[in-house]
Amino acid sequence: MEGCKSEADIRTLQDDLSTLDQRSEKWLLQFNIKKCKVMHFGKNTESHYYLTNNGIKKEIEVSKMEKDLGVWVNNELKWSDQCGKAAGKAMSVLGVTKRSFKRLDIKSFKILFNIYVRPHLEYCIQAWCPYYEKDINCFEKIQRRATKLISDVTHLAYHVRLQKLNLFTLEQRRVRGDLTETYKIFRGFDNVDCSKFFTPAPVGITRGNSL
Repeated sequence: MEGCKSEADIRTLQDDLSTLDQRSEKWLLQFNIKKCKVMHFGKNTESHYYLTNNGIKKEIEVSKMEKDLGVWVNNELKWSDQCGKAAGKAMSVLGVTKRSFKRLDIKSFKILFNIYVRPHLEYCIQAWCPYYEKDINCFEKIQRRATKLISDVTHLAYHVRLQKLNLFTLEQRRVRGDLTETYKIFRGFDNVDCSKFFTPAPVGITRGNSL
């Protein structure tokens, strides 16, 4: 979807909002102005949009961050806010787990961690994958603490604990997921136009394949 790049684009969007306004009034299903927000992306995009509420024209509130399908999006398209909220939820669940179980074996831990903790750190991760070092470390810190709940391995170093538990770091899981999806796109397993995402290097000497 193209953004508003000129005054004409802004007027077109406002005309569309006015049309929706008229239809909602006709069908007696008026918009709740308090639940309508506008978010500006990029520079020099400040503009004002209006809806009619009970015959009164009101400006739509400008928002810098909103939750969409469980993901917090801000107007700078940076994901530290989402990372912080996801980490907070995971830590909360981890705390409940720690208080509920005095002792965990490896099998019980993996069931609880995989079902209740890790999903908070990986929900829709393809859209908001952390790239700041502080966010990456924040996520890894949670898994590091979680693995210490197992009395049999709590004295071991983190990387050794992961080996004992047959687990990867969260960063490795994200990279593996990206590589798997890339392979599926290139091989046609996903209905996605490869050229929209990748430009294969013009090299014919790769080992084992032509990409």
